[in-house]
Amino acid sequence: MTENLKQWYMFYRKNRDLMLKKIDKLEEKDGIITITNKDGTREICIIEENPLSYEEIIRPYKKDERLYLVSLNKKANIDLMVKEWDSIVDYSFLTMMFVNPQSSQENKWILKPAVHHKITEKAVLKTGLYSLAEAVEMC
Repeated sequence: MTENLKQWYMFYRKNRDLMLKKIDKLEEKDGIITITNKDGTREICIIEENPLSYEEIIRPYKKDERLYLVSLNKKANIDLMVKEWDSIVDYSFLTMMFVNPQSSQENKWILKPAVHHKITEKAVLKTGLYSLAEAVEMC
């Protein structure tokens, strides 16, 4: 499924760039997709089936560095995000995308934890995130 997720994301990025034509280079190596354009370089981490920790994946990056995590829209992945919420919200430019490439309807939802943290109450965090996740079929 991870290979399918990589292919889906590469197709998604290329199609998104058809009109803008901002991407100079798009490379994939060891589950990391690197996008180079005039604005700089961005790394997109394609997450394996069942990540043990999002925090461990993002720890090597600076807290003000642009980073994208792409994982499957699975209950376990959302539960892990909620569990590690207090650590991941410190990464101000972290964007998380939850995807179901086989969904017959909407196939992704996107979250910026640092921004979401400012506008939500901790008591309803899990409920709110599951509401967002339900827009896409679970894997």
